[in-house]
Amino acid sequence: MTILLINKIASMLLMMLAGVLLVKLKLVRPEESKVLSTCAVYLILPVTIIRTFQVTLTKDIMAGFLLTIAASVLILTAFVLLSVPAGKLFRLTPVERASVVYSNAGNLILPLVTAVLGDQYIIYATPFMAVQLVFLWSHGKSVICKEKGFHIKKVLLNVNIISVGIGVLVMITGLRFPSVIDDTMASLSTLLAPTTMLTTGFLLGGMDLKKVLLNRRIWLVSLLRLIVFPLPVLLVLRFSGLASLVPEGEKLLLISLFAAAAPSAATVMQQAQVYGSEADYAGAINVVTTTLCVVTMPLMTMLYELL
Repeated sequence: MTILLINKIASMLLMMLAGVLLVKLKLVRPEESKVLSTCAVYLILPVTIIRTFQVTLTKDIMAGFLLTIAASVLILTAFVLLSVPAGKLFRLTPVERASVVYSNAGNLILPLVTAVLGDQYIIYATPFMAVQLVFLWSHGKSVICKEKGFHIKKVLLNVNIISVGIGVLVMITGLRFPSVIDDTMASLSTLLAPTTMLTTGFLLGGMDLKKVLLNRRIWLVSLLRLIVFPLPVLLVLRFSGLASLVPEGEKLLLISLFAAAAPSAATVMQQAQVYGSEADYAGAINVVTTTLCVVTMPLMTMLYELL
């Protein structure tokens, strides 16, 4: 499984480097990444999520879904609690703290789950996305803009939440899309990884790499996001006995670990743009952690399998 993950992440890294090359050759501009990002967020990712829920609802599927919801709440609560002493110890800025807590659990994780475990397991990756959105627009928002409150409208109208809601309805009703629509959705789903990584590549190509790489704070934040925070979560998921509660519990919790060990969330950069708080820096953290995860995520997976 670790080898499969290494191969998939390496493939995604090459896609990102292709995006960098296009920018360096001046065939595209970094700001044009917004077009691909819009396609991924508002079309490809929702279609992928909805199509995943075309399954026959069984007790095992429901139990697995509930397990991953519980694991998601546990992980994000742990991250929020860990960020308090870490923030004081390392004097993390609001953007650094949010980048450490929140991961890119959507458009990066779904292709990885598909490659490593199969399409039928994507359904168990959606709870983390949904739970994280609630945390992002409550805790995350208060960290970045120093304003308390809960934006329920931002959560309920988020395209990912809407997609999960439609997907659950599809699963409960047993709805099946006509073959032509299903084929179209399947084809769009295959574009998720390429569009995501090309977008990251475009952003990376437009950055001053020397300045980014010499910024010690980015390396500190990357270490916390990719290793320090996910490691205790890995130990809890492995030794808590949660895996024994449902069939294939070890695989389902591995999906939660993928989300916990993923690079920093692109949503942090978006929130930073809205609230005027180091958006460029948040973008740099996202790009660097995405690049480094080619090493750290396979290491986490290997450790999970060995323990």
